[in-house]
Amino acid sequence: MKSSIRAGQGLTVRAIRIETGGGEEYAAEFDPGFVALNGKEGEAVAAALCAILQGAAPNAKKEDVRIRAELERNGERFRLSAARDPQAGAFRLMMNGDSPCDPRSFFPCEEERALAFFPPRKREAFAERFRRYRDPERFSFVRELEKRTYGICRTHFFRLYLKEYLDRFLPRSFPGQTDLVLCPDGRFLPEKKAKRLTGPEKEEFDLRCFVFLNRFWQEVEAVRDLHHAPLPLVIFASAAAFAACRKELQSLGRQIFFLSS
Repeated sequence: MKSSIRAGQGLTVRAIRIETGGGEEYAAEFDPGFVALNGKEGEAVAAALCAILQGAAPNAKKEDVRIRAELERNGERFRLSAARDPQAGAFRLMMNGDSPCDPRSFFPCEEERALAFFPPRKREAFAERFRRYRDPERFSFVRELEKRTYGICRTHFFRLYLKEYLDRFLPRSFPGQTDLVLCPDGRFLPEKKAKRLTGPEKEEFDLRCFVFLNRFWQEVEAVRDLHHAPLPLVIFASAAAFAACRKELQSLGRQIFFLSS
């Protein structure tokens, strides 16, 4: 499928190679705009992206798995490799072959990295995320949020920008006679004539919350860091929910990996 997203607007994964036991298992090059993942190979790529971008791949069960990826950031290409560290229970990253890599040196904060993935389950947190940003003390979320944002959440700028974002958010309509409403306390809520959202409507609702969370962080980082490169988005969703939200997802200007769930 065609995409209006151009390489160089964020961090993109241009190629990936997954090896086990010294043998090649999967290798592919990717479009910088939209990538449709399918079947077991698609699941393997999604797990590999988790390893490269977050240092964890829950679906990668093989201890000897090694992942090599070619990435592009702001027009410059580099290589990352990830191998499972049995002692740490996570993946160890290396840059350009043999240099140990600290994700903090070039990736966004942990919170942004987590928000780059729309998982197949446990999506309810997206609707409550702004509420936790706004009042972290109420949810015993202060220390965790400071850790996940590398301290950004403590800044006067972040608090002011969060308030402004909440104040200017207008209800957004989508099919099913439902509006997406962002309440003053930071909760996303659906306004609907029916009492409850159906399964497909709930999935679409969660995906739209996911979009606006990512838009918020992109706006924050665009002010803080002119060279900030947002991560690719990895979406596990039904074809119907993705199609309904595709235009909004693409408006973020990021590479999108889509795996139908």
